[in-house]
Amino acid sequence: MRWPWFVDLQVKRVVEGNVDRKPLRVLTVQHTWMVSRYSTWRLRRNNLGGFNAVFSETNSSLRRCPAEAAPAVPYIRPAPNQTLDDLRNAGLDRYGPAPK
Repeated sequence: MRWPWFVDLQVKRVVEGNVDRKPLRVLTVQHTWMVSRYSTWRLRRNNLGGFNAVFSETNSSLRRCPAEAAPAVPYIRPAPNQTLDDLRNAGLDRYGPAPK
């Protein structure tokens, strides 16, 4: 079973593309808190101004999106007049922070 996580990535280096701000707020769907200290994450911009983590069984099947591609739909979709930060804060209030 996998469920969505909010992850703040401290970006040290960008391999392809560009980012305007650091840290990056990223949505990822995974089994558990598996963020390592150093690793490469493949990201796709979503239409809420953040990023979705993109995974595949074989990374060779992932290709860079064309520049004209529309941003992806986020894994989590807030209700009208609600933001991803609202949902994240509600989760933190209920469950506390993720382990470090």
